[in-house]
Amino acid sequence: MAKRPKGAWKVPPAPESQEKKQLEELCSCADLFRFTTATDKAFFAIGMLCAAVVGVAQPFMMVYFSAFFEDVGSTLTDPTASFGLASIIDMAVAMCVIGGIMWAGTFVYWSAAEIVSARNVSALKKAYVTAIVRQDVGWFDISKPQELATRIGESITLIHKGTRGTALLIFEGVGMLVTGLILAFMYEWRVALVVLAVSPLIGVCGWLMAFSMNAMSHAVQEAYGKAGGIATEALTAVRTVSAFGLNAAFSER
Repeated sequence: MAKRPKGAWKVPPAPESQEKKQLEELCSCADLFRFTTATDKAFFAIGMLCAAVVGVAQPFMMVYFSAFFEDVGSTLTDPTASFGLASIIDMAVAMCVIGGIMWAGTFVYWSAAEIVSARNVSALKKAYVTAIVRQDVGWFDISKPQELATRIGESITLIHKGTRGTALLIFEGVGMLVTGLILAFMYEWRVALVVLAVSPLIGVCGWLMAFSMNAMSHAVQEAYGKAGGIATEALTAVRTVSAFGLNAAFSER
């Protein structure tokens, strides 16, 4: 008897499992901005620069606050120390300048990110509809077309939240971190080393929080997609559902 070829009786994976595997693959940051133009990239670069400037300015505001309170406290312990109106005016002017820089930088980078995100989402919607229209008829038999509207709505909302002004907060945080470390080592390097020793623990906690939020977001998206598919199926055949009394069955689903 002839031997059967190795793997000849293996059942190919179901289309649903292949689709689920594709849905679980994460999208890179470059893929999120694949539809951006050169103008959008220039806007985003300006936003990144302004976000970094805002982050650099924040530690200097704390430095001026600290110097102000040190001057006030020195008058209580040292009778010869002087603290007058000139010191208050200098501190107020410095705070106004730093606050103005932060306000202008935040306005520019947030506006730029919102413009880029809106244009990117608009191009993404057009590409999504174009890709669906170009599919063969058989693709709709395995892709659950009743869930497409809900899934694209949830996906577009998540993409918009991830590419708007909040996406540039990381550059603001990097600018704040670098400037804060430099100033910390300039003022008191021993305290700075203690903070650096605790930083890995803070990073692990932040990673765990981001991981849990990502898992919950994926679960919510899956639940909304299934619920939207069931609702679309019931509404498109509402007469059949009502005639056979399937209201309770659809509610349980």
